[in-house]
Amino acid sequence: MRGVRGTAWLLGCALAAGCVPAPTRTAHPAPAVTPAATPLGDGSTSVTGPQPRRWPATRLVPGERPPQFVVLAWDGAETADGAFARLRRSARAHGASMTFFLSGRSLLPARDHRARGGRVAAQPTDRQIRDTVLNLTLGWREGHEVAARLDGPRCGRSGVRAWTAADWKSEIRRSIGLVTTWRTATGFTDLPALPFDYRKQVVGGRVPCREGTRALRKAAHDLGWKYDPNGTGPQVWPRRRDGLWRLPSKSLRRGKPAAVYQRAFDRAYRGDRAPLVISGRFTHGKGGRLNAVEGFLARNAARPDVRFVSFRQLVEWLEAQDPAVLARLRALPVGERPARGWTRHLWGAGKRDDRA
Repeated sequence: MRGVRGTAWLLGCALAAGCVPAPTRTAHPAPAVTPAATPLGDGSTSVTGPQPRRWPATRLVPGERPPQFVVLAWDGAETADGAFARLRRSARAHGASMTFFLSGRSLLPARDHRARGGRVAAQPTDRQIRDTVLNLTLGWREGHEVAARLDGPRCGRSGVRAWTAADWKSEIRRSIGLVTTWRTATGFTDLPALPFDYRKQVVGGRVPCREGTRALRKAAHDLGWKYDPNGTGPQVWPRRRDGLWRLPSKSLRRGKPAAVYQRAFDRAYRGDRAPLVISGRFTHGKGGRLNAVEGFLARNAARPDVRFVSFRQLVEWLEAQDPAVLARLRALPVGERPARGWTRHLWGAGKRDDRA
């Protein structure tokens, strides 16, 4: 009963104020899961049924125009300065879903970082690990996506530039394995299991550099992943490359983040409705990036036809569409709406138009 009461208090406290008690370790960890959960492995993850608050993907029908999708994605889904909980609060306030890229290293205690050659400066504290587990649990229940952050590979000639698909598969399995065994690594028994099967949850991942990406895409596609979010690129309707949806972020080479985001949104919203992908790191909160994103979310979330979604939700919508309709969306010039209206452009001149 002590473990159940402790878990209930932790969740209630986290929902109310984000507080977490002092760390607890045991030599022989025992799974701590909610009654409705089926534990997996050592109890680090579990099966709890379909994810709550998931927006259903439906196919466009004549008379509809595509929604304006915005993806907000964050690297480093670990708790260090309260940014994770802050973004969750903003998302709840505006009915948004986001993607959080999780590094398996963020759930490794200090002793394991030393054993695996990790940098001293990168070691999370026990309290940070506990906060991360709770934010991941609550975030997933609120409809957010937990994706993979592969931060183990080295860049350059001696690193991923020469990697094969087999090398990437090994790295992906290693990274996922760290998340699915955090309970054994930490010894924490009074935290709930993550309420999802992480091996099935992950359908996309970020990497530290843009080298070896062709081999990475092959490996990811073979493992059942759905999208490639790496790099920056033009804001256009997505297409598949090497079996994965190509979903690059909006470049921020010029201008202040708030103004750049709003210009990109306005151009698409009034034009071709191409999805807008905005990426950042939790550490960007100290430089104002997080403030800019929160302001952007507040200004635009309630507009008609606007949906702030995760990468996974965007991909599910894309895969639900008629391929011919997607091809016609991709044929639109960047930022330009159909000259004869959405219905005629997407379904032909014989259809009744909705609005210009």
